Amino acid sequence: MHQFTCAICGDGFEQRSRYERHLQTAHPPSALTAADIEKALSGIEFPASRTKLVEYAALRLPPDSAALQAIERLPERSYRDAAEVGIAFGETKRPAPERSAEEVAQSEPPSRRGGRAAATEAVSAAAVAKRCRAEYGGMALRRQ
Repeated sequence: MHQFTCAICGDGFEQRSRYERHLQTAHPPSALTAADIEKALSGIEFPASRTKLVEYAALRLPPDSAALQAIERLPERSYRDAAEVGIAFGETKRPAPERSAEEVAQSEPPSRRGGRAAATEAVSAAAVAKRCRAEYGGMALRRQ
């Protein structure tokens, strides 16, 4: 009988240090992604301000949620669709000056599908990352 058992995979360990190392290497915590933010905001009607996003997410997420904290750190501006929220999330993850709503409106075309269609259809994190790489000179987004 093992003193420490992994709740995820069932492996057993006699020493706590080996159990903790197993958790860190075999089951690392996943980083927050734009898809997680979009999932937290699914069903919200766009356009929406950051304040509206935070209020909506606060009703659906626990107060200590990483997704809620990330939404609270988004730049204060109006978001036309979930893709803009994903782009803003990417901007908060890398050191770059925040863009104003006017700059975003000039550089980002509105989505082809807006309103209810945009709220019900999920935009993949891969699509957002691909757009960011194309837009920012081939730089890949890196997890911090």
